[in-house]
Amino acid sequence: NWNGKNITNLGKISPVSWLVILGGDPLLITKSHASSTTVTFAQVEKGNVKVVVEGAKENFAYGTRTFEILKNGSQIWTTSQESEWSGEYNYFPAFTKTAFEDLSIASGDTLTLSRTSGPGAVTLKIYSTPLVAPYGIVS
Repeated sequence: NWNGKNITNLGKISPVSWLVILGGDPLLITKSHASSTTVTFAQVEKGNVKVVVEGAKENFAYGTRTFEILKNGSQIWTTSQESEWSGEYNYFPAFTKTAFEDLSIASGDTLTLSRTSGPGAVTLKIYSTPLVAPYGIVS
């Protein structure tokens, strides 16, 4: 209560709120695409996220497929997966790997997951860790 007075010299007021995850599923966002997908963070003063990469099963495929993550355009993670023999054909089994348990992010950061070789759709999953605002993600 400001006793009826108006405050006019503040400009813009932006509330800062944080989410502390105590249990349950802390999945913030999941994005899939045939070869590449990007997540942009907004309204996050600072925080950390868990990043999980998934590659779809792809039948009748041979060789190596490679995944990479770029943060703000710079490569920060890469991994490869070899095809396997089913007894009848080569294939890439479904792939899931935690790229980061505790990756530091801030407002304006972008994460891009790309499959740089080989076939199969990719999925990027972002999980909250304590002190990451759930509204702070823009697709």
